[in-house]
Amino acid sequence: QSKTRKIAEDYPILFINGKVDSSLYYAGEYIYFLQDSLEILKQNANTMSAQNIELKLNNHHYKDSLNTLILERKINSDTQNTAMRHLSKSLRLYYQGYFKEALQEVDKAIELQPNIAVAYARKGSIYYKLGDFQRATMNWNIALKLDPEFEEIQELLLAYKEERLESTKLKD
Repeated sequence: QSKTRKIAEDYPILFINGKVDSSLYYAGEYIYFLQDSLEILKQNANTMSAQNIELKLNNHHYKDSLNTLILERKINSDTQNTAMRHLSKSLRLYYQGYFKEALQEVDKAIELQPNIAVAYARKGSIYYKLGDFQRATMNWNIALKLDPEFEEIQELLLAYKEERLESTKLKD
């Protein structure tokens, strides 16, 4: 009854002389059905639009994350190259007998790339040449911790422990 009243309010043409024209009434019900369906479709479209916006935002987030990773890798590569140049210079200074200058170059390399085992190995060897055996073994142990497979350092530490390092050739 209330449905009929609503239809009569929205579609007064359905009523002829106070009576409902049944064909027009059913057409009106069908129109209401279609309007409900359209409303549901509109809500679905709005939901899909919101999901599309969310996907676009996620896509931008992933692009930003990827660009950040690419930039970090480039920066890491640049600092690694600079650190390697310092290590190369330290080796040259080491063999020339300029141990303190070699140590400064190793420290610059470690500042740029703190996880390079070779840098600590060289630092240990420099300290050994300077007669600071405690710092030498400490740095060799750091190198070994960073690279447990570093055979030359394993040999140096064993030779030092067995007090036969004098006859062992230092390897960097």
